[in-house]
Parts: sequence; structure tokens; C-alpha cells
Amino acid sequence: MVSNHQSATACELIAYLAHPCRIETLSFGGHFCKFLTAGRIGTMLPTTFRCLKSLQLSNIETHEYGEFLCAIGVIKSCPVIEELKISFSSKDCAEHMIAFYPQYQLCCLRKVHLTSVLGVIMELKLIEFLLRCSPALEIMSVKRDARITKFLESRLTRELMYFRRASSEAKVDYMDP
Repeated sequence: MVSNHQSATACELIAYLAHPCRIETLSFGGHFCKFLTAGRIGTMLPTTFRCLKSLQLSNIETHEYGEFLCAIGVIKSCPVIEELKISFSSKDCAEHMIAFYPQYQLCCLRKVHLTSVLGVIMELKLIEFLLRCSPALEIMSVKRDARITKFLESRLTRELMYFRRASSEAKVDYMDP
């Protein structure tokens, strides 16, 4: 896909996928964020996916802070996204400071599907971010991981109830695995 895939950088691959194409649906596996982190891609991608309507991110490791920031960068680089699917591969970890700017909006995001949610701090921060910046959000489904502890499940359900929502229509469905 890129002129010389052996020496292709993360920036070249992202530019190839985003710029000349009118891709509307994209799915990135768990190693994609590792690739971006190794390519020193920060919290914003070097280009924007202007036509992308559906994004799937698989096996996001919230305990790997750099990879987690890359996942957020991918989401922020999709301004017209309507549907977002994320599966987590989390372990509990130390809380990191993340700056989510209140003026940032995902104005078209209507559906969010989160799976394998353990209720760890970084997952909760991402959920809070998505609820606060999505004024068109209709539904967020949260499917918990089978390994969730009673403490984490209690915290998760409590936070889901109290997180502020940009959309007065946003419904949060909490599901068993």
C-alpha cells in the first residue's frame, strides 16, 4: 500500500489511509496502537479521516499509557464519526493525567459500543470523555468483562450513572458478558 512497506513510517501509513481515500469504515487491531506508539505518533494523528463514519479499535490496552493516548488520538482524528466500537484488553494501572478539552466535540457520534470493560480508571476516563463530547450520542453500550471484580463493577455502574452527558438523549446500556 505504501511505496516501500519495509521502511514505511507510521505517519506515511496514516497519511495514505486518510488523505486520498474516502474510507467510511475502518477497523484497527490491537497492534495498530503499538505501531503508532513505536512511530512516535502523539495524541493527534498527522492527518484527519474526513469521511470516516465507523471506527473499530480492538484490544486497546489501557495500562499502556502511550497506546491509550494513541487510541484517543485516532478517535479525535475522525471528526464525522457516527459509530465507534472499542474492545479493551485492560489491566488495572496507575491513574494518569489526561487533558480532555471541553471545546472538543464529536458532533456526529451517535453509537458507541464498548466491550471487555473492567472498570479500571483509564476506561472510565475514556467513557467520560465520549459522553461529554458527543452531543448527538443516542446509545452507549457497555459490556463488562467476565473478570470484573465486585469493587470495579460497583465503581463502573456508579460512574456510568453520574457521568455528565453532552446529549440529553444519550442512553447507557450496561450488559453482562
